[in-house]
Amino acid sequence: EGGSPCHVIHTIEYDTSNAVLHPGGILIYVGWGAVPNSMQTGRVMISIETNSFACSLADSVSQTSSVEVLRGYKVGFLEKSFDESGWWAKYWMLLQSDDSNEEFDA
Repeated sequence: EGGSPCHVIHTIEYDTSNAVLHPGGILIYVGWGAVPNSMQTGRVMISIETNSFACSLADSVSQTSSVEVLRGYKVGFLEKSFDESGWWAKYWMLLQSDDSNEEFDA
């Protein structure tokens, strides 16, 4: 949202002509806010919508992060890390088709 640039690291898992990420591919999102000062905090909320899930990821544990998985898929958080000073947050999520035999904690 807002015209942020998108960069692609070309791999065999990404079909550039159809903008499709095939199994085995990854997405990396980086978000940033304004530099904090006495008038504003530097909070960040990233909202991602795909054809398999939609999520909102916050920069702090006090903000709500949510994932809505669409039919045919499952998503699990592999990691949620937050910097105590509030400078960064990191999420690792695993997206799988619903018919996958692998299990993980969602």
